[in-house]
Amino acid sequence: MVDAQRSELEKITGRAQRLRAELRSARDAAQSDVTNLKLLKTYFLDCLVRAGVPGITTEDCVEIFPANFDPELYGQDQDDRAVTNFATLSSGGKKTLFKCCFAIAARRLAVQLETPLPGMLIIDSPMRNISERENREQFGGFYTMV
Repeated sequence: MVDAQRSELEKITGRAQRLRAELRSARDAAQSDVTNLKLLKTYFLDCLVRAGVPGITTEDCVEIFPANFDPELYGQDQDDRAVTNFATLSSGGKKTLFKCCFAIAARRLAVQLETPLPGMLIIDSPMRNISERENREQFGGFYTMV
């Protein structure tokens, strides 16, 4: 019985090693194909600019790292590499716009790739942070972009 269990353990261990190798290979292949990631960056910057997020232009650069998919935005000036991301935004309204634009960019990519999507995207009350009276340009830009 012990010999049978050892034999079974060897089979399981061998299979686990093969699966790990296949997973590593698939992960490497996925990370080497950055076509969709480039498209997501393009959509994200487009959404930010069309929404009229202050200080963001078409000349800015978006980076999205495959390890965590957190977007980072850099200005065009190489000497001033201040990063804008989910953690560094201080304004509630700008942070809301940033997050909503990322969600919409991801949705645009999913539509282009014809992946299954829920029939609805819920944006949790950005009006709380983007007042039509205080930031008419941002408010209008965001809703026109949507």
